[in-house]
Amino acid sequence: LLNPNLATSDLSIRETKQGGISVLGATEAIAQTPEDMLNSLDRGTAQRVTGATAMNATSSRSHAIFTMILKQTTQVEIDDKADVREDTIVSKFH
Repeated sequence: LLNPNLATSDLSIRETKQGGISVLGATEAIAQTPEDMLNSLDRGTAQRVTGATAMNATSSRSHAIFTMILKQTTQVEIDDKADVREDTIVSKFH
């Protein structure tokens, strides 16, 4: 989510040393439920800015990127013993 305390001109997109993308001025929210995720999407949508262009006085030429990272961790019993390991699956959607 765009940090509501910053002006939109304070938003800066950078490439990290690892080749990833970092958006300075954006915020990250942890969602425990699908409703939490949808609330974050609604807040981001409400903060989108529209402005006039030469062709359209009420242009909607704003851009938004919503990235969702799903992380699932399960415990797996090893060889019918009391030993347990955690398996984690991570998926990223834009």
